[in-house]
Amino acid sequence: MPLLSDYAVIEDIFDINSHSPSDLADLRLQHLKEILLTEALVRNLRTKQWANLLMPGSLGNQNIHRRTIELLTKLKNQNRFIKVKAELEREPINSEEWCKEAIASHTSNPLDGIITTKATLGVIRSREEKKLITAIETLNSASWWQNRSPSARVSRTIAEYVKHLGLILKNANLLQFIDPHLDPENHKYSEFTKMLEICATREPKPKIEIHRVCYEGSGQSRKLRTSEWKGVFTDAWETYLRNIGLKIEVFIWDNFHDRYLITDIIGISLPNGFDTSERNSDLTTWCRLGRRELEDIQKEFDRNSTRHARRDNFVIPEN
Repeated sequence: MPLLSDYAVIEDIFDINSHSPSDLADLRLQHLKEILLTEALVRNLRTKQWANLLMPGSLGNQNIHRRTIELLTKLKNQNRFIKVKAELEREPINSEEWCKEAIASHTSNPLDGIITTKATLGVIRSREEKKLITAIETLNSASWWQNRSPSARVSRTIAEYVKHLGLILKNANLLQFIDPHLDPENHKYSEFTKMLEICATREPKPKIEIHRVCYEGSGQSRKLRTSEWKGVFTDAWETYLRNIGLKIEVFIWDNFHDRYLITDIIGISLPNGFDTSERNSDLTTWCRLGRRELEDIQKEFDRNSTRHARRDNFVIPEN
């Protein structure tokens, strides 16, 4: 399973009457909330119609649990909704039809799982479809739920990077690529722009930052290039970025070591950064960061941070 999951949630789980005894609703929804707000995105089916169905004033929501609005608000404010187009011709009118809408959405673009209730799951006849769906009452028994992990073993190829980061690149509003040695002249980073291409397919475009150190090499071979980096990045990427309609801001710092991808929806520690290897057998281990650590690293690499000395920063293309 990826470090960031893609789920569809059927509205029946928020109905107090779906839980017996009713006080189980609070426990189940609280558990689900923690997962959704740290390691997942949720499909807003039929271009926001799903979330609108649960908001105050909507028909048929009199029995919606009190935690529902809080969860929906946090999902929206934390950029955790994936807006997906309608798949079925008719707008769903009950939980079974919303479940079929989610299945159709999966057929168009695979997701990781669908969460509903036992009652709705019971009317799904397809054995293959049932592998994708689980009831909130028995959430921990689903194989795809059990396979969730805060870490992943990743082959050091651009194909694997895109596979594991694709959902993030397509949905994060802020992406900070933090790698002390990221260098467009170095062949190990020659395919890095393939990740930028994914960001460029979106509207509006995300804010993208690259953070690296002012020197290259290490030990006695270390060489300062503080004033040269703007020319290096501009010569390599300016025309390319103009063509795909993307801007990036590059920050040059005095020194740092660790590598990360920091976004508004997830933070990942990447021990080897974003360089690639010519050997498919070369593996690295990525780990999802907790919210506290993510926010602290954002502060560490803020333009006004005092933890490192900022030597330069520039935007490509400039205008």
